[in-house]
Amino acid sequence: MKDIYQLRHEHDETYARAGRRGTWFPDDAELCQECGASNCSRVRPLIIEWEPGSDVIGDFTWPGLLDDIIVSQRVRESFEGRFSGFEFGPVIMNQDPKSEKSSTARRREKPRVRLPYQGPPLWDLWVTSWCDVDVSASGITLEKECQTCHRKFFKPVKDEQMLIIDPPTWNGAHIFKTYQYPAWVFCLEEVRGEIQRNRFSNIIFSRRGRIET
Repeated sequence: MKDIYQLRHEHDETYARAGRRGTWFPDDAELCQECGASNCSRVRPLIIEWEPGSDVIGDFTWPGLLDDIIVSQRVRESFEGRFSGFEFGPVIMNQDPKSEKSSTARRREKPRVRLPYQGPPLWDLWVTSWCDVDVSASGITLEKECQTCHRKFFKPVKDEQMLIIDPPTWNGAHIFKTYQYPAWVFCLEEVRGEIQRNRFSNIIFSRRGRIET
């Protein structure tokens, strides 16, 4: 048996926040008329814009909700060749020209990461491994299935509710997503331990279930 953990944002105001600005495909996607869901998905490269509040970049940055993760060069060096289920992609930074102000005006506003960026490399942690939750064993409930786009919607999982991964659908990856809860990124204990040993910043974990191996 292997425990699985959800990677989560620590919401520490010490660290800079970024907003996701693209890219999605197809770019002309329309919402489903029945359920309102979009059929577009985020593709590479990851495009972001830094928000006011801090100019200190953590080892983990969360530009979307919890499904997109930016990591530092330190994290890449720690993960690369050791863990599986992901690739490292480029991060493109945009900045609204309106945010360019005089040095006097800048001193009055909250700090932010500004361009041109001159810090260490940052990377899009692009998750490539997907598997299924064992719906019956996990006790999760299908809320509805759209008859137009066939998307399935499952009821939210309570904090104490454990998800059981369907073993045949898991390829052994250390980091992965599930089709039932695609906005969450999961990892194994080995990844959590590596992050904690290195004291990487701006990340916490929630134990979310297990894989019966």
